Amino acid sequence: MAEHTIVYVHGISDHDDGYSDAWFESLRSHLSRPLLKQEVLWSNLVNAAMTYGDAGPEADAAAAEEQRLREELEQELNRRKARNGQVRALASSGPPNAPAMYGGSGLAMDDFVRYMAWESTREAILARFDEVVRPLLADGHTLHIIAHSWGTVVSYEGLRRLDDQSYTGRVANLFTLGGALSIGTVQRNLFGRVNDGRLPAHVVQIVNIDAGGDVVGGTISPPFAGVEQHLDLVPTGCSTWRIRRLFGKPIARNPACAHSSYFQADNLRVNRDILAHHINRSLT
Repeated sequence: MAEHTIVYVHGISDHDDGYSDAWFESLRSHLSRPLLKQEVLWSNLVNAAMTYGDAGPEADAAAAEEQRLREELEQELNRRKARNGQVRALASSGPPNAPAMYGGSGLAMDDFVRYMAWESTREAILARFDEVVRPLLADGHTLHIIAHSWGTVVSYEGLRRLDDQSYTGRVANLFTLGGALSIGTVQRNLFGRVNDGRLPAHVVQIVNIDAGGDVVGGTISPPFAGVEQHLDLVPTGCSTWRIRRLFGKPIARNPACAHSSYFQADNLRVNRDILAHHINRSLT
């Protein structure tokens, strides 16, 4: 019987070793049998103090592309906020640095644009993914990759780069939660390297999960293939803001809280009904 392993891939902002322990605890009691757990940790590769190679034409071009992508990404996320009626400042219930997800020059926006613009940063991050995932596939493990936010981009691109390689293992489920794969700017950048949104060769299915009010997540099909979608879920533990009616919506959900709501222990819709359901089905 193949060994089943859950692999977590984090998203924007700082994460420390063991970040997935609490996430796994929210899921573990719903699994039909004990499973191994590993995590990919890459956030220390992206921070405001990093420098990116020597000065010169290539570095200048990457810096210019970073600025262009930052502006394009901010505009797209702002349009999403406007559609959602999220017109107030972010409430305090989200993570401390969550406002950077939605615009401005904070660390989280750096995660997005530096991955897209700087090849050296992107390759270093993808190498972290490879260090965890490749040996497991080579040893015949059945994987369930749970990726959040920018981790969905890292996971998808990392898996597509394995398409022409042979492994005895497989990825039964690639879960994308609050996935930046939904963002048009990100898709265009990604497809410049992997061409299209086909299902990675070693993946059985993608399960995309989006909480209502999360401006990072959303639909990914099309352009991505092999996707089951669960969209506009009620974000567990999140408040709503009462605002004047915009676009027919009298209230708006807190976007920072929605983006971090997936791994709450009492979010049974995600942890029990979606994640555990699909994992348990592959164990039979």
